[in-house]
Amino acid sequence: MGGKFQKIYGGGTPNFRISMRNYILGGAQFSDNYGKYVPVHKKNKIQIQRLLTYSNKINITSIDIATNYSGAIERLSKCKLISNFQTSTKIQYSVSQEKFIYDSLNDDLMMLKLNNYNTIFIHNWSELSSQEKKKSSNFLRVLIEDGIAIQPGISVYKASELNNFEFNQGVVQAPLNFYNTEFINSDHALELNNSGIKFQARSLFHQGVLLNINQKLLSKYRDLMIFYNYCKINKISHLEACLNVFDSQSLFTELVIGVNNLRQLKQIVKVPIIHRDINAFAGNYDFDENFTDPRNWSLL
Repeated sequence: MGGKFQKIYGGGTPNFRISMRNYILGGAQFSDNYGKYVPVHKKNKIQIQRLLTYSNKINITSIDIATNYSGAIERLSKCKLISNFQTSTKIQYSVSQEKFIYDSLNDDLMMLKLNNYNTIFIHNWSELSSQEKKKSSNFLRVLIEDGIAIQPGISVYKASELNNFEFNQGVVQAPLNFYNTEFINSDHALELNNSGIKFQARSLFHQGVLLNINQKLLSKYRDLMIFYNYCKINKISHLEACLNVFDSQSLFTELVIGVNNLRQLKQIVKVPIIHRDINAFAGNYDFDENFTDPRNWSLL
């Protein structure tokens, strides 16, 4: 854990264009189980209805789900308001499973009573070989041609995984938080963005950990103390600091947020947009990948 903690009073950074946050409602919180350190409880029809109603009211018009979010499709299908949202999904691509995936996507659309998905993401892009990535891209083209999806997308964890995404338009969904600002400093990401690829930020709260710091987590992940002290010294809440990370950059133009209840959603949208040098500050540190990458959490 490199670097030395210093007091930061905020101030503007030249690299931002955020005047408002374009939220996407995360669908993982509608599933049966989600979150290693901050578990999410199952939601009933009334809770989902209230979340979607308020989201509609404040012009959140998109929902992000995945085929492996167990129970999410079934719960959302019982809420008539789902038709008011552009819904995107993620698939685990496999050459041998193309027909099954194709049929499952159609079945889910029928259950949701939707005509198509706005974006279909390849969820396991980082695990595919170059040849498999080409085949998955061809599969996405078929889904678009058949009207199942409007645009293609990939879900990635590291900037090095951006290779082989050869579309003129589409979406890259990637992590952005205090501990992961790699993409906003990536030349490749900037090139893709300039060519017409949109970037969506996810994991801004690091699966809820940054909003639920406790002594056990501080003992397990020493890097957490850097964020904790940053907020304390600058006299801002953990929620404000998380959102400042998104507000103070220009690559990501949409933000996927996962909330456990309506109260949390209202808290998020009430936080004002403030541009700080929080990303430059976090970039001074070499954080432990066992903490920054949630894929490693199961190894500990």
